[in-house]
Amino acid sequence: MLRIDKVTKEFPQSSGGRKRVLEDISLKIEDNEFVCILGKSGCGKSTLLNLLAGYTVPDYGALYLDRNMIHGPSADRGIVFQEYALYPWYTVLQNVAFGPSVRKDPNAEEIAMKVIARIHTDFPEKFGIPRQSGLIEELKSMIVFEPEFRDANALRGLEEYSHLWLIWEFSEAVRDTWSPMVRPPRLGGNKRVGVFATRSPFRPNPIGLSSVKLEYVEQHPSLGPVLHLTGADLMDGTPILDIKPYLPHVDSHVEALGSFTEKTKEYFIPVEIPDELLEKVPADHRAALKKVLEQDPRPSYQNSEERVYGLSFAGMEIKFQVKDEVLHVVGVEM
Repeated sequence: MLRIDKVTKEFPQSSGGRKRVLEDISLKIEDNEFVCILGKSGCGKSTLLNLLAGYTVPDYGALYLDRNMIHGPSADRGIVFQEYALYPWYTVLQNVAFGPSVRKDPNAEEIAMKVIARIHTDFPEKFGIPRQSGLIEELKSMIVFEPEFRDANALRGLEEYSHLWLIWEFSEAVRDTWSPMVRPPRLGGNKRVGVFATRSPFRPNPIGLSSVKLEYVEQHPSLGPVLHLTGADLMDGTPILDIKPYLPHVDSHVEALGSFTEKTKEYFIPVEIPDELLEKVPADHRAALKKVLEQDPRPSYQNSEERVYGLSFAGMEIKFQVKDEVLHVVGVEM
């Protein structure tokens, strides 16, 4: 039960004196009871909610949850704000970790992982991104570190490795819920498979893993160390959570089984691009674009020959159709 007992709240005025917002308010709300408080702007609704949440204290009276007096924020009460609610004196990490810290979680800040960098690729949208890393070596990308991590010492020795593991966040697939079963696109979107038997982005923790080739490390005058990569399968701006070296003697297992992906790993579709349209594509992007299209970006359950698809790639809008199992580029817009 929630009980408000003769609560009064005042606020100081800039012109002097005090303004009484709530006066001698009493209210009792039983368990499982739903109560709606109505009133015009400025009548004290938000002040009352802040008192219940423990974000402020009354000048007179008291508030109780069951038999416990409310003295401050607690995990047994929640409030949804009508606008963003951040503590301006906290860092981003501290704001994210506030909820777990209220629950007395000793690992509160470990749960809120830091974004160390962001990757920049030719894909502003998810559509068309290769389904796995390493499929298209011609795709170039670069990683720019967040200011806190632009320390060349953190990368010392990295260029002695040819390939890297990127641990990243599915920032476009963050959800509050998850499903134990998903429908892999390569199975036509009909067959269900356990989420942990796939690389679906819709996971309990939206974390991805990609193997990429490190071409070189640039020491940029304003951005600090920048990693230049090939073979990434990430959308432009994807948050990078960690980077680790790829170790061939332990990370490569040639005898490994690939389940249903063994049947689709060699799949590609012939691509035809008219010369007049190919000339619109910058020369250093032509090979990558063709291989992206050969992977057939369409969902497996879409096979309309009349539909014109649009792929955003490297600042261009590529229009294509698929007829008689051949992909035809029908437009290139800059």
